[in-house]
Formats: sequence, structure tokens, C-alpha cells
Amino acid sequence: MRNQKKSINEEIERIKSLFTEERMFGNLVEKKEKKEIDPFSKKGARKSKKIQKKTNKELDRKEKNQNKLSKKELNSFKEFCSKQMNIINNVFIVKQNSLDMGFKEGSDKTWDELLKERKVSYENNDGETKKYSYTDLFTECSKFTGEELKLKSFGGKSSDDIKKILTNIVNTSLPIDGRMNSYKNIEGGTKEKVKDITGVDKIKKKFKKLKVVVKNQDGFDVGELILVDANKYMVDPKGSFTPVDNSKGKNNIKSFTFYPEFRDGIDKGVEQLYTMAKKEKLNPLPPLTSKNKTIEFTDKKTFLVK
Repeated sequence: MRNQKKSINEEIERIKSLFTEERMFGNLVEKKEKKEIDPFSKKGARKSKKIQKKTNKELDRKEKNQNKLSKKELNSFKEFCSKQMNIINNVFIVKQNSLDMGFKEGSDKTWDELLKERKVSYENNDGETKKYSYTDLFTECSKFTGEELKLKSFGGKSSDDIKKILTNIVNTSLPIDGRMNSYKNIEGGTKEKVKDITGVDKIKKKFKKLKVVVKNQDGFDVGELILVDANKYMVDPKGSFTPVDNSKGKNNIKSFTFYPEFRDGIDKGVEQLYTMAKKEKLNPLPPLTSKNKTIEFTDKKTFLVK
């Protein structure tokens, strides 16, 4: 009986031992801790360089992708700027609408008021929409050149000049008079009519109506000779060929002359224009003829007879 009791106790202990941590989790072998590498050793430096190289490659890849997206977004915004600036350019510089006038007949709302309240929406490549006032938009668009914005030169003003004028026009925080003067005075725009007291403008208008056909020595039409002023003429060639000889330099206007086979036709044209001017009673009259007189070009088509 005693031995049996001992056997039972032993069996109990044996069963308990089956549930110890060592027996239950003995299959989980702890990894040995790696020996720390000295960063200043050859191995440490080599390992660090390898990690840095991999990191730099990843950063370069991300930067390239970001630049591609940025460039695409920039081009998209540039096109939007170009469209909006050309709209304002057409309304004010080309069509010469006044900021202080109604935008349509019977409207009390002026163009200036429209510019203040109008918002334009831009949707970026991520589908996000942002609303701009014209003042804020054109200020941001100023980072592009006039050429990039597809603005055409007008009235002697370059595309960059037009960009600055447009930015000024839509800046509603500035006085309206100054903004209007910035584009109303552009040559080529609508100018304020001044009464012609001296009659000079009337005479010039009549001068420009006088024109004759110029022929070469073989009798073929080569274009027209137009009387621009008392001793100023303009050659309007027929087709792409011109009777003006600029072989000594296209930018050297003083060296311009007529080809010999056209000179007689030019002289006859000047004489004909004199007769026409006399009939119109224009004063002062142009020279009777250009024979044996100095011809001085002012540009590639216009010349003076002295």
C-alpha cells in the first residue's frame, strides 16, 4: 500500500512536470543576440555605405516621380493662366472696354465691379478645385513669361509688357484711373479723338489714298507705290519679290536701294503721284520726280526723296 501511494505521488509529479514552461514552450528557441558591429570598423563602414546607397536610390526615385508630377501640374496651371490672361487681354487691351463703364447696355454694373466679384476655378491634376480672384490669379501667373502665356505683342508693347499691364488692370486695389491709363494709351488701341484744327490729319489722310502701279523695265507689274506724306513713299510689292535691294545688309537700312531694272518705274510712279497730289490741291506737294535725287529708306518698304 505504501509503495502504491509512492507510485501515485510520483505519477502526479510526473504529470505536473509535463506542464512546466520548459516542456510547454521548449520548442521556442531564443535567438542569440547578434554581436554589435563597431561602426568605425571596416565592416561597419562598409555596411553603413551599403545602407546609405540604398536610401539615396530610394530618395532619388521619389524625387524623380515628384518632379514629373510637379512639371505636369506646372504646365497645366500655365495653360490655365494663358487662357485667363488672353480673355482679359481681349476685353480691355484689344477691344478697349473702359473699366468704369457698364459691361452691357442698360447694366449698372461696371467692368471694374465684375473684376472685383468674379472668381475663376482651377482644377489641379488631383481633382482638387481652387477658386481665384483675378488679382490673386494674375499675381501667381506672373512667374511665367509673356511668351509662355502665349500673349502677343500689341501696339509696340512686348508680350512681357502686356503681361504687366494685364496684371495691373485686374488689381482692383489700385485706383481705377491709373489702371485705365495703363492700357488706353497703348499705341494701336482706341485713342481719344482730337479736333484737327490745323487740317494736317486731313491732308495726311488724302496723301495715303494716292497710289500708283509700278512696272519694271519689261512692263510687268511689280507692286504699288503709295504716297504716305509730302516726300515719303511706301513700296507695296506684288507677291514675295521686292524691288528693294538690301543685299548689303538687312539691318543696314542706309545701304538699301532699288534694283536698276525697277528705278525707272519708281521715278515714273513719283511723277504720277505728283500729278495726282496737285489735282487734289495737296500742300505741301511731293517732289516732282525722284530722278537724280537721293533716296533714303526709313525701313524695308518706306523711303524719302531728298
